[in-house]
Amino acid sequence: MAGAGFGILSTELAYWLFPKIDNLLRGKNKSKNTLSSTMVMPFYQNKTVGIGLVKTF
Repeated sequence: MAGAGFGILSTELAYWLFPKIDNLLRGKNKSKNTLSSTMVMPFYQNKTVGIGLVKTF
């Protein structure tokens, strides 16, 4: 039950945070036809926490 609850809450948090982070990284003038993109990836591996950032121009 705890795992399911954590999964549901983290999904809701991602849906709530995505527009805010997207506006912060890409700005208000988003264009769908542009080739640039940004991806932020948090990770946890072998008791190490980090975040990855990929920016394509």
